[in-house]
Amino acid sequence: MNRKIIILMMSIATGIVVFSTTPVEVGANQLSVDLLSKVTDENLDSKHMIEAFDVYQDAVKNMEFHSLGSGEWTGDSIEEVRAKVSTDLEPVESTIEGALDFRFLLYSFTDSALDVAEVGFLFAEGHLVFVGLGNIVTNFDDNILANEIADELANAGTDFAKIVDSNAVIKAFGHVSVDEEGRDIVAIDSGESSMEANTYFYMLADGKVEAHDKMDIFSAMQGIQTIMFDQLAFHYVDGQIGSVSEPTAVSLEPITVETDLTVDPLKDLMTDTTITNPKFVEAWEGYQLALSDLTFRDLASEEPLGSLIKDVEENFDPGIKPRYVEFPDTPIKLLVYTYEDSEVNPNTGMPDVGEFALYFFDDLLAYASVANRSLVIEAEQVLSIEEIDQLTKESASLDALISLNPQVISMGYMYQNTEPRSIVAIQSGDPYENRQVSFLFLRDDLIRGQETYAIEEVMQDIQTNMLFSTGDFFTNEARQLDQTE
Repeated sequence: MNRKIIILMMSIATGIVVFSTTPVEVGANQLSVDLLSKVTDENLDSKHMIEAFDVYQDAVKNMEFHSLGSGEWTGDSIEEVRAKVSTDLEPVESTIEGALDFRFLLYSFTDSALDVAEVGFLFAEGHLVFVGLGNIVTNFDDNILANEIADELANAGTDFAKIVDSNAVIKAFGHVSVDEEGRDIVAIDSGESSMEANTYFYMLADGKVEAHDKMDIFSAMQGIQTIMFDQLAFHYVDGQIGSVSEPTAVSLEPITVETDLTVDPLKDLMTDTTITNPKFVEAWEGYQLALSDLTFRDLASEEPLGSLIKDVEENFDPGIKPRYVEFPDTPIKLLVYTYEDSEVNPNTGMPDVGEFALYFFDDLLAYASVANRSLVIEAEQVLSIEEIDQLTKESASLDALISLNPQVISMGYMYQNTEPRSIVAIQSGDPYENRQVSFLFLRDDLIRGQETYAIEEVMQDIQTNMLFSTGDFFTNEARQLDQTE
């Protein structure tokens, strides 16, 4: 599967979209163009975000948007938008089923999974209604705002120039037309670390904050462009009509097979010291149930064997209902099971959260993972990079890793070449100045390799990042083994 396409679509998880059915055609409001002219490279923070911003800015200036609120269906068509977009990149086009004909055109600017920016165009009944810009990777550096400053900027009447002057790193922009005037939304991240971060959404009219919303950074990443459109439409059109339905799964009629109960190769890593979040423990128990009750597709085989997503939805019961996610124009679907405490943990300022996810390719179960979403750093459990390198160099055993008492962030499982493959993410580096996450890849209970990242590069969607890394590593390993035989 094309890894780039997977990365692109991970940011467009389908959500509920509201829409008015009586708009008119107007050009972009000049105030929106003036607003964007105030943005600096420091606000954009990455090479590809700067490139994508230029395309977004041109779209706001030169394209005609269907106005939310009155009149007939007008505004640029998909063909007209394609012709006006100021980039030679080929977009990904997808369809979202709903009360109206919704289509999404996505341009991605990237050369690695660590620098991804996207410009998306949303169409209803064939007409342009929204353009969005999103920075998919957030780097937690000095430009990330403190929550107190983000709260202050949320006050009604705050000028957009004040947001720019705060040196905030802008995560996303969005633009619509309402009653023949441009309306904008800007998203920024705040907090001391990715595990305690929020995303603030500021809705702007005439260049000033008119309303705002806030959510945790992980929720905000589940389709930030559709989230922004939802907020604009609800705020300015009062939530009128046209919600988008959940996507319909297309059955390829594969065969579900029964296999022996799967034993998690990493189960011994779960101890009272490596895991301290009780909701992670609950999620891990659901994850274990999935490994024992469900059948995984062999990723090295073309045989359509594995548990079907419709069967899992109907018959697999870990005690809570999953959230369904589908990525348009890819064969990927997810069932995400989230366990969240009702009370705030005083050590983190957030409720304890654990989560496991089941990934389906072509409707067949292919990968499972479990993650600690409320991590409290224990400095003495953070392994040094030298320890990580030594474990890898020696092809150390799982027992050797357990003896170091690491702090586990996430674990994953897949099946390849008739054998299980595992990955574990642990804290590494300097716990005070250079926090990192190391992905350790295990086969036959031995560490076969590792990849280490800055913690903020992978924590936004660590389970999916682990999936990409695991698939890449073991595919390359199998290729190398074939060449030596």
